[in-house]
Amino acid sequence: MEPRTQQFTQKVDILPHSVYDGIDTATMQVVKDVEIYLYLFPDQPETFHMYQALKSGPLQNLHF
Repeated sequence: MEPRTQQFTQKVDILPHSVYDGIDTATMQVVKDVEIYLYLFPDQPETFHMYQALKSGPLQNLHF
């Protein structure tokens, strides 16, 4: 199952508002599940590596 925002933020050790700020500013493009109304992230190691790259600077935005 795809992790939701809370599980994602726990895995990358950040506050949930950081993800929502990224979504609001279009730095992160994440699809919202229409049935449960939650953002879902790919449950793959690359997802977390990509977020770390965004956070540290090499990436400018993410699209999931």
